Amino acid sequence: MLVWRAWPSCSWPHGRPKKLKLRWRFPASRLMVGAMAYRIVLTSDRATMTDYSGADWLGFLLCLPYRLVPRYVLARALAPPIGADRDGRAKLAPYALRKLEASLYASGFREEEVAIVPPEALDRAVGPDTVILGLHVLDPLGLAPVSHTLRSLAGGGPSCTELLFLNLMRVLRPLKARYGFKLVVGGPGTWQLRPFREKLGIDCLVHGEGELVFPELCRMALEGRDLPPEVDGGSVPVEKIPAIRDPSRTGLVQITRGCPRRCQFCSPTMFNFRSMPLDMVLAEAEVNVRAGFKHIGLITEDGLLYGAKGIKVNPRAVISLARGLKGLGAKAGFCHLSFSTVVAAKEVLAEWAHTFGYDVEPELPQVGLETGS
Repeated sequence: MLVWRAWPSCSWPHGRPKKLKLRWRFPASRLMVGAMAYRIVLTSDRATMTDYSGADWLGFLLCLPYRLVPRYVLARALAPPIGADRDGRAKLAPYALRKLEASLYASGFREEEVAIVPPEALDRAVGPDTVILGLHVLDPLGLAPVSHTLRSLAGGGPSCTELLFLNLMRVLRPLKARYGFKLVVGGPGTWQLRPFREKLGIDCLVHGEGELVFPELCRMALEGRDLPPEVDGGSVPVEKIPAIRDPSRTGLVQITRGCPRRCQFCSPTMFNFRSMPLDMVLAEAEVNVRAGFKHIGLITEDGLLYGAKGIKVNPRAVISLARGLKGLGAKAGFCHLSFSTVVAAKEVLAEWAHTFGYDVEPELPQVGLETGS
């Protein structure tokens, strides 16, 4: 049992966090050991470094106020820990961290230098040789649309995502003070941390995509150069996005980035719309199938726009994707679809459903409360 009491005084959006007891699987005497220290460590908080007990939709419940979620349910059902090997490497990892890992390999970094590590195994992976730690954040302060919606409906209060982020920061701060590594934070939630960057000890916030800029930040850190406080990774060209080498959490594979609809209220439109090459999608799906996943979740803002130019559906590309995934022996489904595309491409969706047997055994869609999509 560890109790972290020191925390900087700052204007948190939902009030100063309370002193929280954290349960970890290693004794306090091992916290600062760093038995197998990697030069570059990638991690995230338990809100994303988890498999949600095999049901992705449970992740949405982490957006509820944590006062409504029993601690045991949070730790064991909604966000159970991901296992790690004896050296601290995560057996599964969020897709975003797998992409960063692949980009580091593609940039010339060796496998023994880099590790994706779950929070519970940081003591085995961080040490005197660690130069930079990359932290992926999705909704660190509970300000994203889903959290805002559910917190409003539930009467307010800090979300579980905020709790889990602050728990991780309580572990990272003493590690950073001891070993002096650079803390680089990226992901969709970096905008939430801008007012608190210095107080949290963050050396650099990476906005946008990280496949090109993060390896360069690692080189700067390894050379002893100062990192910029903020950097924009922009939109990475498809040909410079490497394929993941190891399995992602819940078998996720990305098929598109950005959105061509350009709605001004929506953040995905900030990035150029791109479809990932079919051979890369199938290669990544095969990695997950070999790891035992029977269902591949396709990361996209609108799955039926795979291979499209603009908002006009490309039936051949979508059907080729379906048949390629079916050939791997797994089922597949889109993380997101829009009503308008479904109405415009009913035949394509029917072919997709027939390919994977959804016409015989249909699955219920989940409608986004905050957007009606």
